[in-house]
Amino acid sequence: MFREQWGETSERGGCYSQSNRPQKEASYAGPGGGGGAREILALASEEGQGVGKARILSSLQGVVAPKLVWIKFQQEAVFTSVTPPITSGNENERLHTRPHPGGLRESLEGGVFQRLFTLRFQDTLRRCMMLAMQLLRGAVKHTGRRPQCSVKQLIPVVPGTTSTSQQLPAFRGTQSSFCANTDSDNPRVLITGGLGQLGVGLAELLRQRFGQNNVILSDIRKPSYHVYHSGPFVFADILDLKNLREIVVNNNISWLVHYSAVLSAVGENNVAVAKDVNITGLHNILDIATEHGLRVFVPSTIGAFGPSSPRDLTPDLCVQRPQTIYGVSKVHAELMGEYYHHRYGLDFRCLRYPGIISADSQPGGGTTDYAVKIFHAAVKTGSFECNLCSGTQLPMMYIDDCLRATLEVLEAPADNLASRTYNIHAMSFTPQSLTQEIQKAVPHFKTTYDVDPVLQAIADSWPMALDDSAARRDWGWKHKYDLPELVKTMLSHITVSNRRAQDF
Repeated sequence: MFREQWGETSERGGCYSQSNRPQKEASYAGPGGGGGAREILALASEEGQGVGKARILSSLQGVVAPKLVWIKFQQEAVFTSVTPPITSGNENERLHTRPHPGGLRESLEGGVFQRLFTLRFQDTLRRCMMLAMQLLRGAVKHTGRRPQCSVKQLIPVVPGTTSTSQQLPAFRGTQSSFCANTDSDNPRVLITGGLGQLGVGLAELLRQRFGQNNVILSDIRKPSYHVYHSGPFVFADILDLKNLREIVVNNNISWLVHYSAVLSAVGENNVAVAKDVNITGLHNILDIATEHGLRVFVPSTIGAFGPSSPRDLTPDLCVQRPQTIYGVSKVHAELMGEYYHHRYGLDFRCLRYPGIISADSQPGGGTTDYAVKIFHAAVKTGSFECNLCSGTQLPMMYIDDCLRATLEVLEAPADNLASRTYNIHAMSFTPQSLTQEIQKAVPHFKTTYDVDPVLQAIADSWPMALDDSAARRDWGWKHKYDLPELVKTMLSHITVSNRRAQDF
């Protein structure tokens, strides 16, 4: 019937001073309690007669501070303050807070009820609320209409713009190719750093499987014409937590693939940027994924190992101790993901990638980039200058195997995953052995060496081969491309691409 809540001192000459405030607050023992308790019950007498009369049940014992009394009618609620008399303290306080001459009832009617909302204000408020409800009903009715094939144009968003522009990035291709793969049961995937070596390829693979509109690429760069018209794209800065959160919420994201990173060689030249992107950005991703119950994938790397790690058939669990900011940040990502999994139940999944080789995108500044550049040089010029020693052996993988492994671990049942982080492996080779394999198809091809000491030191601290037996056992990982298949595929793709470029 009633509700009471302690309030601060009244603006009109407070009922107690700061010096005795704690004592008086402590003296209150609640309705029906001893030690100066006071119970106030305000009841509406008749419906439609405004405030009407009120019955006041009180026990004027001890000292009580002002209260807020919620007088609740059948359809209305009003707030007012009641200032009871002071029965302790100095004479000035008692005189200053003396009750109304007409008694407690008159004091309430003259002081309390004069502060109530007027009927006109209540009527205006009621009209405003009715209008708001009508608008809400109209909005719900409008959004409830499901189009047969929703194809909306998205303008890439920059931080600070309204969140409505970040809703449902839509496929800009033909409706027929888009509508064929839509399924409400499929995951909604956001890929950060999506314009890198792996993001575009993974987006294509995921769109084939889950539908074109269910996979959203994001980056801080402008996409190419082909990428922009292949499916949804949105601007996203992983250091902007608010922007990321809006994208996740507005697009109903359920999986988050975090590819944004500063790679090994670039990171050593700009450690501050690498820390921000690789560590602070990761924290934002983990926090958002935890808040919204997402499945999150963060790639790791052979760079997460160091000189003290076993170099041949490096196992999943061993001493790591990397010597680059890139490697340190990846170990941090592995451990933070495992911690969030055990502490908050986050569905965190991670693969340690070897060097990834792709014909469709340019290298991103990693130590293994030579294994991509060498194929372009073989087709275009017939010669290549390598910045690593001829005998430097490193684990490598063709991009199709890498993307398939990523999809497989994302789809693997959680009960099958005994670990949060897995090694994956396909092949290992040196610049010399790769050159020899290329020469089988391009006999005149030659490689010279101009060793970069920084890159060489990094490569010498990395494994020569990875032990991926746990991935093969737990979720059935198996690579398809060995060195001969890799060389044949890369040369074929680059040759065709160059011919198309010349024709264009």
